[in-house]
Amino acid sequence: MKKIGLAVHNIHEEYSIELIRGVEKYCSENDLQLLLFPVNAQKSENHGFEYRAQSIKNLLTPENVDALILSSGTLSSFITKEEFIEYVKTLSPLPVVSIGVDVPGVPTILSNSKKAFTNNIKHLIKKHHRKNFILLCASENNYDAVSRKQWFLETLESFKMYMDKTKIINADFNKIRAKNAINLYISKFGVDFDCIVCLNDGMAFGAIEALTEHGIRIPEDVIVTGFDNSKRARFSEPSLSTIDPQISLQSYLATQVACDLIDGKKTDEIYYVEATERFRVSCGCVKGRWLLSDSVDYYGRRHNFSKKSLYSLVHSVPNIVNTELYALHQLIQNSLAIVSLNELYRLISKYIDRTSLEAMSIFTYDKPKDYLPDTTSFKMPHKVKRVFVYEKLNDKNINTENKIFNPYKEAFPEDTFKHYYRKLVFYPLFESTYQYGYIIVPLENHDYLFYELILESFSKEITASIKLELEQEANTILENKNSRLIEYNTRMATLSTTDELTKINNRRGFTIEANKLLKAAKSKNRYGMILFCDMDGLKKINDTYGHEAGDRAIIAESKILQNISRKSDVIGRFGGDEFALAIEGMDKKSFKLLEQRIIEESNTYNKTSKEKFKVSISIGAAQYTPANNDLEKLLAIADKELYKVKAKKHKENK
Repeated sequence: MKKIGLAVHNIHEEYSIELIRGVEKYCSENDLQLLLFPVNAQKSENHGFEYRAQSIKNLLTPENVDALILSSGTLSSFITKEEFIEYVKTLSPLPVVSIGVDVPGVPTILSNSKKAFTNNIKHLIKKHHRKNFILLCASENNYDAVSRKQWFLETLESFKMYMDKTKIINADFNKIRAKNAINLYISKFGVDFDCIVCLNDGMAFGAIEALTEHGIRIPEDVIVTGFDNSKRARFSEPSLSTIDPQISLQSYLATQVACDLIDGKKTDEIYYVEATERFRVSCGCVKGRWLLSDSVDYYGRRHNFSKKSLYSLVHSVPNIVNTELYALHQLIQNSLAIVSLNELYRLISKYIDRTSLEAMSIFTYDKPKDYLPDTTSFKMPHKVKRVFVYEKLNDKNINTENKIFNPYKEAFPEDTFKHYYRKLVFYPLFESTYQYGYIIVPLENHDYLFYELILESFSKEITASIKLELEQEANTILENKNSRLIEYNTRMATLSTTDELTKINNRRGFTIEANKLLKAAKSKNRYGMILFCDMDGLKKINDTYGHEAGDRAIIAESKILQNISRKSDVIGRFGGDEFALAIEGMDKKSFKLLEQRIIEESNTYNKTSKEKFKVSISIGAAQYTPANNDLEKLLAIADKELYKVKAKKHKENK
């Protein structure tokens, strides 16, 4: 089955809606699949975050669609025609059909609007006797805006009428800007005009609102006309006189030409669709008593509403509005506190069950990609993960089985949906400047205006949950790293203050802990002793039995000193066979007792160790008090006392 892609600026605008209707009509009649991509216009960053939707342009490949229809008139709104032509070239070798802008080498569908638009201006001058015009136009970069403005000025010139530049106002095809522009004009110059010609319907509605707020009657005081013949133009109050460019017919024809390209048939370079005038209440041609009259044409013939359009207006649309918006309201209420993805998937499935949506699938990147406004192009990752599928027709099963695929080769895996959907719309997942992936939902046969709201809301909810999970994952990783870092720092701190051989304090560790003890002793008015110890005959042990035996002797010395110490005492090895102790509460009497215990512990070791060497320890002591607590000085005193003890032992052994 052929896949026809349609790239539009967005879904919510009437122009896009009419394009979609024409394409889907042809696809339905000819058993084709429609894939809709609301990619938004190039360089639309000046309009908030609209540019972010351009990320899904990466899905426009020959592997994903057989031919692509471009809503060129809107997609090129903020760039020059030359820039747009260069963009279209990047889509090669994908077969492309353009609507609204003629692109060399690409079949183009154009509305032949000049005659209808010119007739509209003539109608305003000849029938309604209008002479003082305001023209609400758009950017000079926009091809349609430039053409329509030129036609307008040429028609006035044919009647020997000329425009003041202050009355040619750029409102950028935007309703709010148009309203503000008219308000500003009236505040400066008053109401010195009797007709406002707008180059699209949106600006016309903005102008009507401004005039109404100033108490200006339409059409009695000022006539307002638009261009596009949007649905609202028919049902607004007053109904809007406008130009019908036959948008649905243009896109219907574009789809036919796209199929010819796929089949290798020869196509023309330009196809024209004739636009028509629609005169309604806003110019005075349709009267209030003509209840069933939609519009009047250039020749004064009435065109009435069809029963189908009236039924849809009265019955279908309100029901859809109430159902969709209430269900969406509940989804947002339930997820106000950001929930986990699994919980959100459950909420989404319940939402789908209560609305006209038939299914949804969610696709995400491994990591969010930053997409800034000044980025010339966004590259979608070559690996995308399908994380969620839900279908009403598939026994309402939620599928969260991850599947990784290349989106450039397939926009979504073939097994994503169990049911075949003739129309699918793609929408980006984004939060701020970050892209998270995209969503796919089937396109249903009701008002497409709701899709933008629904998909935008889903995008916000899904990315919030993804962001939450990523933050939790990052926090877990950080916690693990912090835990390992704390463990490492603790180990490093231990290594920096611990003697590797004996596992007690080294000199640095002893100094730190002994100073703490001395500081506490000073604050609590306590006393004690600093001891300096040395093993007797270590050199002889090393020379006679080897250094391994010497190490065992040092370890034995440390064990003896630990055995005679309390937990509150500080003990450390200074290197070689030198040790130091800091003992709180010790005086000369208790020191003599400690010396005796060391002799006893040494004798016990010598009898039980089965070592060929024997150990004995000499000790020097220095008394500390609250007033005499300098560790280095105390160690020096203790070292001198140790030297005296060693000298005495040496003399006795001769």
